[in-house]
Amino acid sequence: MVYSTCSIEPEENEMVVERFLKENPGFTLEKAEKVLPSIAEQYVKIFPPRDGCDGSFAARIRRRGEYD
Repeated sequence: MVYSTCSIEPEENEMVVERFLKENPGFTLEKAEKVLPSIAEQYVKIFPPRDGCDGSFAARIRRRGEYD
């Protein structure tokens, strides 16, 4: 599952993902580098000044035990 927003605010991004994972221990966060090797972070973050486009965020979450 991918959680994605058109926001750079932590309250709408990381904090939502962290709360979901805390409330749903059967799920885990996959590092972004697993899908996009050039990104060595847990999340995909697009910043307007750095990336020259609107800000956005994405996190890949999967059910534990799937694809292990």
